[in-house]
Amino acid sequence: MVNKFSYIVDNFRIGFEDKERLNELLCEYLSIEKEVLVELTVLKESLDARQHKINIFYQHRIRFNLTTPLKEKPKNVSEVDQIQLPNEEGVPTNFKKHKRPLVVGYGPAGMFLAFTLIEAGIKPIIIEKGQTGVERQKSINQLWKNSILDENSNVQFGEGGAGFFSDGKLGTRVKSSLIQDVYKIFVRFGAKEEILYQSKPHLGTDKLRIILKSFRTYLIEQGATFQFQKTVEKIKLKNKRVIGVTLDDGAFIEADDVFLCTGHSCRDIYRMLHANNVSMESKEFAVGFRVEHPQEFINKSQFGHFFDNSLLPAADYKLTTQSKKSKQGVYSFCMCPGGMVVLATSEKNKIVTNGMSLSHRDGKLANAGIVVAVNKEFLEPDLFAGIRFQEEIEAKAYSMTNSYFAPAQRIQDFMDNQVSTDLPKSSFLPGLKSCNLRQLYPEWITEKILAAVKVFEEKFPGFIHADGIFIAPETRTSSPIKILRNPETYESINTIGLYPLGEGAGASGGITSSAIEGIHGARKWIKKYSNI
Repeated sequence: MVNKFSYIVDNFRIGFEDKERLNELLCEYLSIEKEVLVELTVLKESLDARQHKINIFYQHRIRFNLTTPLKEKPKNVSEVDQIQLPNEEGVPTNFKKHKRPLVVGYGPAGMFLAFTLIEAGIKPIIIEKGQTGVERQKSINQLWKNSILDENSNVQFGEGGAGFFSDGKLGTRVKSSLIQDVYKIFVRFGAKEEILYQSKPHLGTDKLRIILKSFRTYLIEQGATFQFQKTVEKIKLKNKRVIGVTLDDGAFIEADDVFLCTGHSCRDIYRMLHANNVSMESKEFAVGFRVEHPQEFINKSQFGHFFDNSLLPAADYKLTTQSKKSKQGVYSFCMCPGGMVVLATSEKNKIVTNGMSLSHRDGKLANAGIVVAVNKEFLEPDLFAGIRFQEEIEAKAYSMTNSYFAPAQRIQDFMDNQVSTDLPKSSFLPGLKSCNLRQLYPEWITEKILAAVKVFEEKFPGFIHADGIFIAPETRTSSPIKILRNPETYESINTIGLYPLGEGAGASGGITSSAIEGIHGARKWIKKYSNI
């Protein structure tokens, strides 16, 4: 048996054109023969284009095994047993519970909650108001091509939820050792292994459908039960304790425990919870526009003369600024290189925009949200003020075009307060109509965006591009409501057996953090019913 000596090297940089020579260059850096390196695993990879006038680099964190120990160890190399890796509590095996739990909503939180329960031998019942992936896509195509909306199955609702249907960005600001577990589960069901180490992992809308089908098939094989196209009309309580749910077809499902994983756009659920006196509070969210630029412009800005090199991915950007007076931020959100702007409404006669990219990100256009934080003090002091504000903006946008064509304006014309005489080619379906977007939002939001655009032009020259356009509105960045829960158990603070999770609970933002929510929610619930 050959002895292995394990190390980790941090901040190991190579030119982007040398990516295929990673093993060779690491051996040169360590001054070892190629035969000594027996295993190499990339733990993290990021693209560094800050010196693009000279070169563009890939920066790595790598774990590697050698047949002999290093004679001289560079400062950025550590032995593996010196690295302290975080640990997460596992799933208890001595679980005691009889009634099957209900999972309401099958986005990332619901998916990973159900998966964790299944892995522990618990067979949940999963209720989702939308359709399965293939049927859902047909409904969405009807909206994009024929302006026919299914309010229960669209970009917001259906198998995979909102984020896991459109785009599939996995980047997160959450710090958790479960991140790698989430990525490994995705790989198990069809994602590429590259997501395990990329700094900005991305699945792509086209790949998501394959993963979703494999994921659901596995859950069914292990005993989970799905009810698609079923809406929870009411959660029935007795003495402030959950006893079951009533569906839109009148059916009643008895249950002691209900996990709410309904996402940030399920407004009927918030109203139903409020009627049941479930404790909630308003929270900050953000609104604004989608901005669309030619992808070639973004590539040139970020990569310089390397912009058309086929070895490089489509470039992205991140922009932010903050008002000195109000401390209120304006920032780019959900940037989609080589992507498209999509109609993401879930209510008739309202317009909502979102962005998405396919896995190759090879489209001619790039987009991102440009949004302003809406603090609670800017709204009326009641729970549903944020939702009303979103609804008013979405309805106003629809009235500006009297259709599902989105109101749009060239960025320069927005700055000059004039309607664009024409609009450049856009990815948005069913189409755009030229409008003055200064008339959409309250003046204080418009002023924040105007000021931010000037800053963005300084930070990112060319942001006010001749073919750059704003498409309105971006309103569903996060939930304007938070469902209050016990931080130790994730159970509602005043409703026994109700467990709000994910974006709909106001507790996460994005696929990965919502998936982690699902895992934690399942583990905490199992622990509650285990003799620990």
